[in-house]
Amino acid sequence: MTGNRAEYWDKVARVWHLKGYSNKLLAEHWRKTHLALVSRWADVANAGRILKTDLFAEAFGIQQFLFDIAQANGNIVGIDISSEIV
Repeated sequence: MTGNRAEYWDKVARVWHLKGYSNKLLAEHWRKTHLALVSRWADVANAGRILKTDLFAEAFGIQQFLFDIAQANGNIVGIDISSEIV
């Protein structure tokens, strides 16, 4: 990878709509698995504030789970290295 990482992910974000997910079933499995792990590891409803890094899935696909978590706790902050993804 040449250049800086933010530029790389900005470029990926700009062309992602041309590719999308190749395996939607796998992406949905990933989302459900991560939701289950977060539910097991943390008391989401009673957490003061939640920090979500790496917003690629929230920006581009069915893998996202942040909006599911927001139903239980809307005090969420998201960050990403790419301004295009945010």
